[in-house]
Amino acid sequence: MFIQNFAEFLPTYVGEYARERQFPFRRLLADGWPISGSSDVWVGSEQQQTQPFFSIACCVNRRSFHGHAIAPTEAIGVLDALRMHTLGGATALGEQDSRGSLEPGKLADLIVLDRDPREVTDAEIAGIAVDEVLLSGTSVHVRDGIAPMTGQEWR
Repeated sequence: MFIQNFAEFLPTYVGEYARERQFPFRRLLADGWPISGSSDVWVGSEQQQTQPFFSIACCVNRRSFHGHAIAPTEAIGVLDALRMHTLGGATALGEQDSRGSLEPGKLADLIVLDRDPREVTDAEIAGIAVDEVLLSGTSVHVRDGIAPMTGQEWR
């Protein structure tokens, strides 16, 4: 996530005024903007860049690569960060009518997690593992050592 890798250095590049104004997630959400969160391509950067829960943790924890707080007044909770990475991502792609949330008429794309993100500490968010991935309700990936869910368990 850009917060961890670049935010500490941004004021050096664009000016000191950017220090408390970068990545204003809280303000944007409060103003009604549908912002998207995402993991990034791993090309010579942080090894976890492609891990969505690392990106979600960066949105919540707002810490630089060296552990410094980044504009803490713009911090958001885990539910807002999850929404950014689900419905926010679908909205950014123009697919909010078919993806991004579980609702009648939408594709049943979902993941099964090893822990509830709402019940872990902020420091534990990045370590959440995906046990299973379902696309349109069909299991397409099961983590090694995990028993797949069956259709009966989803009812």
